[in-house]
Amino acid sequence: MEDSDCTNCTSTVFSWVEVGEYCGSDDIICNNGITTASINGKFRAKYSNSTTYSAECDSTSAITSGEITLANLVDVEIGDCVTDIGRSAFTECINLTSCTIGSGVTSIGNEAFDENIIASMTVKAIVPPTIPSSRTLGNPTVIYVPPQSLEAYKNANGWDYFDVHGDRYRPIPT
Repeated sequence: MEDSDCTNCTSTVFSWVEVGEYCGSDDIICNNGITTASINGKFRAKYSNSTTYSAECDSTSAITSGEITLANLVDVEIGDCVTDIGRSAFTECINLTSCTIGSGVTSIGNEAFDENIIASMTVKAIVPPTIPSSRTLGNPTVIYVPPQSLEAYKNANGWDYFDVHGDRYRPIPT
């Protein structure tokens, strides 16, 4: 049984995540008052019960399927050290409404964000990451990109779908 409020959790320290507490079978890490600074690691995931889970950069520089617990994930920030987001990494993450992709990402795998309800996606990469098709990104309502890269995204293979079907691109607010 999951302990979503972290009252009965066992304190745990993981070498690659922030200090938190492990709660039940859904791999929830509860911060219990620990605040999380701006992301400078591999990723930071926020869940509907206000818990946060993060990891430091490592030698793989990729986010792979199963690396982040998807149940109740509402927001994810992928750090600048990540270069690849693997196939189906966030597929069927039905509560995911916001996503920030770091400037180092050069490739996003097939169906990485498929079957999501992402309202806002921010992609910090100047050069649009390669994607196999528009289905890779799900169906974001708006996509924020670097201002100098608006046209590049609108014309890039796979990314062009979001310009043709609703002009969803906006410059990243400063």
